[in-house]
Order: sequence, then structure tokens, then C-alpha cells
Amino acid sequence: MRRWQSWHRHITLALLAHAVLAVLRVQEKKTPAGRVPLSVAELRKLLSKLMEKAGGTLEQILHWSDWRRRHQYRAQQCHYRRRGNHRITEQLRL
Repeated sequence: MRRWQSWHRHITLALLAHAVLAVLRVQEKKTPAGRVPLSVAELRKLLSKLMEKAGGTLEQILHWSDWRRRHQYRAQQCHYRRRGNHRITEQLRL
């Protein structure tokens, strides 16, 4: 970015992309109660399990992912409770 014009164009596009992502984030479906939202790492694990032939059936893989997300949610709740962050725990229930 050697000139003011190119810098301005870059910043404008970056802010526009950020705004689009923020709107998409608000519009996305809420995570079911009792589960952590799907993360990039969880999606990566799901895709790798689906690509492996020895990973089991699709139903088993989805059940495993659901169990993992429920377990992570319980662990997160216990962690917050132990640290005394009751306000955060209440916000997560909403």
C-alpha cells in the first residue's frame, strides 16, 4: 500500500467484510441449550472423521460430536462455577 488511495480502499473493504461477518453472526441460528457452538476445530474433526473410512457411520460420528459438545458445555459450566463467575454462567443460559 504505497498510496493513500490504496490504503483507503483496503481499509474500506476490510471494514465492509467485518460488517458482513457481524451481520451473519447475529443472523445465524442459536446453539441448542446445553451445547457449545460448533468451532473451527470441531468442524475440522468432523470432516476428518467423515473422510476416514474406519471412523464409523455418519450417525455414529454425529452422535460422537453431539456428546462432545454436551460434555464441553458441562465442563465449561463447572469451570465458571468453580471460579465464581455466576454472572457469566447466567448469561450463557440465555
